[in-house]
Amino acid sequence: MTQSEQKKDEELKVICDCNKPYCFLREIVVHDSKYSKRLIYQMKLVEILKYDRSQKAGKDIEWSGAMQIWIDEGLAKKFADTYTEEISYKELEKQFFK
Repeated sequence: MTQSEQKKDEELKVICDCNKPYCFLREIVVHDSKYSKRLIYQMKLVEILKYDRSQKAGKDIEWSGAMQIWIDEGLAKKFADTYTEEISYKELEKQFFK
């Protein structure tokens, strides 16, 4: 892993400490030099929503289902209105999943 990849990996640990051998978000962040903090924070929140709603449904709602819920329930708008470069991931998570 390059020094740049290691730095990104450390930044990602702030929002994802899953310690899985393969982590979708970790792969995006570490290998895509164009990622934005905004995109990664939002994808992590959608991932939490996907897990929660899949548990409630008793089946995997898939990413497309989670994204549709994210939009239909106004969460995408809430994220757009709430996100700033200064806000921490943990603060965002509290505002979306209490």
